[in-house]
Amino acid sequence: MSGWNAYPAALVKAGCSGGVIAGLDGTIWGKYGTVKVTAAEVKFISWGFAKANEQKLREKNAKVGGEKYFVLQVEDKSEDEEVSTMFAKKGAGGFSAVKGNKCVLIGFYEKGMQPGAANSVVFDTFADLFEGGY
Repeated sequence: MSGWNAYPAALVKAGCSGGVIAGLDGTIWGKYGTVKVTAAEVKFISWGFAKANEQKLREKNAKVGGEKYFVLQVEDKSEDEEVSTMFAKKGAGGFSAVKGNKCVLIGFYEKGMQPGAANSVVFDTFADLFEGGY
């Protein structure tokens, strides 16, 4: 697999149920697996990474495919961190998201995959993107 779909496909290959990579404006570059997400939903998640927007994101929660995900943690990029991170939960599943300079990579997991494992998969997959300036 080539192009942008290779990144979400790598998430699925590593055990996630789905993945999406998108520009910070919400434009979906690629997706793979069972995830159903709109550009508006990705744009709202990207917007919610900013410290100034975190409370509003927590109040409204993140939506993916029209389903609400409870936002557990948001860490905006700081001097100590190279990327921003977000973790959200819905039932036995959830998502882990990493935002860089130009894009966001979101990995979804369901019952059977531990949240920490999903976090590691998303971070590891994003490493290549970060090195490329994304």
